[in-house]
Amino acid sequence: MIIDGWVLPEDVSHVFAEGRQNAVDVLVGSNKDEGSFFPPRGNAEQFEKRQQRRWGGLTGDFLKLYPANTDEEAASSTLAEFRDGAAWLMRLYASYQAKKGRHAYVYYFAQNPPMPDGKRNVGATHASELPYVFDNLGRPPLYPDGSDPVKAQASAPDHKVADMMSSYWVNFAKTGNPNGRGLPRWPAFKNLDEGRAMVLRATDPGPQQIPSPARLRLFDALYHKMMARGGQTAGE
Repeated sequence: MIIDGWVLPEDVSHVFAEGRQNAVDVLVGSNKDEGSFFPPRGNAEQFEKRQQRRWGGLTGDFLKLYPANTDEEAASSTLAEFRDGAAWLMRLYASYQAKKGRHAYVYYFAQNPPMPDGKRNVGATHASELPYVFDNLGRPPLYPDGSDPVKAQASAPDHKVADMMSSYWVNFAKTGNPNGRGLPRWPAFKNLDEGRAMVLRATDPGPQQIPSPARLRLFDALYHKMMARGGQTAGE
């Protein structure tokens, strides 16, 4: 976002695509409800116009996977696009590091933190994984996570996830590998086609291919168009 010659001297998309990034192990990921703290804006017609500007010639393919036949459907697709775009980007980041010969691990946080009574449930929104990563369920969460720390502190399933995640993170900090005794096996991420994300939740945590292959291919196609145009969106 800031290219000033000191921190980010050039577009990092090109740095990673050309293999010039630092060769380090990475643990990266995203959340099941990443953009849920943003109330979806506009109606179905406005949604399609926005997507036409972004996706250009891929708009038809986009609308098959993210339909907007009604305003309610457009709102749902807005959240799904945000969520899947974030997940795709983390997979891309991991694949670049794997190509450098480093260890890469991708997570998908899917535990819904308990919400205060009467407040809109935003699920596993952006930043809601942090209390679990640091095993600090009783502390006030960071914005935009508005979950209830008192309820989380009293919840056995949430403590299970916090113990699991904090153990993974500590193991990774020590060794470059999150796996350890008593933890569900987290496979290393190899490439975009075969890589799996570790779904982190109280019930049946394990590796899955998330988002779907069709949606991943769609974001791949947009990315290649953007790179070919020097970073501009497909519709420009």
